[in-house]
Amino acid sequence: MVDSAVSLLTFCLIPVGIFGLLFCHELGHALPALLAGGRAHVTVGSHDGRTVTLGRLSVTVGMDGFRSLFTYGDIQWSGPDSTFVRAAVILGGPAVTVSAVGVLGFVLLRGVDGSLFWVLGNILVSEGYRAYQTVVPKTYSKGPYEGKPSDGKRFLRLIRA
Repeated sequence: MVDSAVSLLTFCLIPVGIFGLLFCHELGHALPALLAGGRAHVTVGSHDGRTVTLGRLSVTVGMDGFRSLFTYGDIQWSGPDSTFVRAAVILGGPAVTVSAVGVLGFVLLRGVDGSLFWVLGNILVSEGYRAYQTVVPKTYSKGPYEGKPSDGKRFLRLIRA
């Protein structure tokens, strides 16, 4: 009985970790805008959800299908409109994700084993895919981001302008 409870808890840690790191990715976008004196609205999952406002930061978490809760995030921001702030906002999310990949990889290489290895390994794979999807300059061809540029493509457009 105890083993099955531990297995269930372990299984639940994977979606919690993936959701948490998606939220951190979006906060990575928001932080430079907030530090520059602007406002930010972070959305995770769906725009139709519950919104909480803390000062100049608003966060909406909605569920438009189970998958979107772990794969969709967006940020709207306003404030000082300098090239530096725009670049920091664009790169903030991927910087958090790439950092998470590095930390997870380091922890796994240090010799974690058992169910913790399995949990961290699954989260690492998910975050590695998120890093690839956001850093590589491209226009998304399907899903909730269809027709939108990746963070990498937005950054290239910014520095070429």
